[in-house]
Amino acid sequence: MAARNQDGPGNGVYVLLVVTLMALHHFFGSDGPSSEEPEPVAVIVPDLAGVQLDLADAQLRELGHRNYVDDGEPRAHDLSPRERYPSPDPEWTVVTTRPAAGQSWEVGKPIYLFALQTTEYVWFTAHPSMPTMPSTVAVADLTAQGQILYEVEELVDFAHAPGHEPEIASTPLMVDRPIAGLADDPSLEPPGEQAARANLARASQYSDAPLIGSVPPTGTPLRAGQLLTVTVGDEPPSEYSSGHTSEGGYGYGYGGGDDDDDFNVPGWACPTRFC
Repeated sequence: MAARNQDGPGNGVYVLLVVTLMALHHFFGSDGPSSEEPEPVAVIVPDLAGVQLDLADAQLRELGHRNYVDDGEPRAHDLSPRERYPSPDPEWTVVTTRPAAGQSWEVGKPIYLFALQTTEYVWFTAHPSMPTMPSTVAVADLTAQGQILYEVEELVDFAHAPGHEPEIASTPLMVDRPIAGLADDPSLEPPGEQAARANLARASQYSDAPLIGSVPPTGTPLRAGQLLTVTVGDEPPSEYSSGHTSEGGYGYGYGGGDDDDDFNVPGWACPTRFC
């Protein structure tokens, strides 16, 4: 009796199924496709000074396998006391980190990337000490493009030098908000720097007062991210005057104390008969 043919259509389907299953096992293993991510690990912090902020953030995440807040992610922070919000931005550059380079970044703990705008980082690198303010440049133009303080404009204040304070003056705003749980916060302004600015009377950048100098003084070593203050002298007499006269009148006109007939003002607002 002749043997029956076993090569029917059903056997072909069976062979195809076996081959498919073997291929899946080869590529994905016995448990099918794997969605597991690498476990977070502690790493030794590399020296990231001078590295673009977004690249430093990506490098740390890859090194420590950190993708979630609970793992302990990189956190960007302004190194200056201005408390700006850098985020992982290519226009910012890392100056230092906490934990610092060479220390361990533990799982579940954040790492802080203290950064400055890249133009500021370059400026402080080029100026390890306070430069001389040029007397030939108007005070208002010291932060203009091409001038000495252009790259650090956001870190510059203007104040009257001691002995040149106006009658009505305000002092600089001091802001210090330490990062909770961080003992060594480099963004906090050191007490000595704060004390040097604390009692200065604020001045307008667009004042016509003459240039006196700077705080810190010329030649003083600078700390990256330090606030810089341009100091000016007395305000020059203004062409616009309240018109206060020896007789007690108030003119609100131009000139040095003449009566108030420069302008027509309502009778109820005029304390003299010359409105």
